[in-house]
Order: sequence, then C-alpha cells, then structure tokens
Amino acid sequence: MNGLKQGDAKTYYDNGAINIESNYKDNRLHGPMTVFHENGTISGTVSHNNGKIEGSWKFYDSLGQILEERVFKDSVLIKTIDYRKKSKD
Repeated sequence: MNGLKQGDAKTYYDNGAINIESNYKDNRLHGPMTVFHENGTISGTVSHNNGKIEGSWKFYDSLGQILEERVFKDSVLIKTIDYRKKSKD
C-alpha cells in the first residue's frame, strides 16, 4: 500500500509465544491491542483511536487477576484505579 503499516500486527517472545497483538491504520495504532505474559495469559488490554489511547488500559498479573486500570481520553490519563489496594481491604 502506501508504505504505511496497515492492519493486524503481532510480535513474539524468543520462545515463540505471542507478545503483542495490535492493529494499525496509516502507520498509527488503531483499535484493540493485547499484550501477553510469556505464559500466554493477558498482561494488558488497551484501545487506540488513530494513535491515541482511548478508554481503559487494564493490567493483569500472570495469573489473570486485574492489577490496575488507567482511563484515558485522547491519550490523556484521566484516572487510575489500583485493584491491588482494593483487594487488601
């Protein structure tokens, strides 16, 4: 196409396990992105809109438990929710 990244993209760990699944539109991250731990569980999920982070970026431990959520609007951090603190109460 015009030399710009388009569509699905994947990166892998040295052991062959998937590291990141993402999407590009005109060389910018666009749509959902999922980051994985080396053991295959999800490490994080986030969505981009024309290169900007939009909505919740969620972080998980290697067992799949949510640790933290960061809420963005146009790549500006609006708030952070730390689920580790809530689980200790």
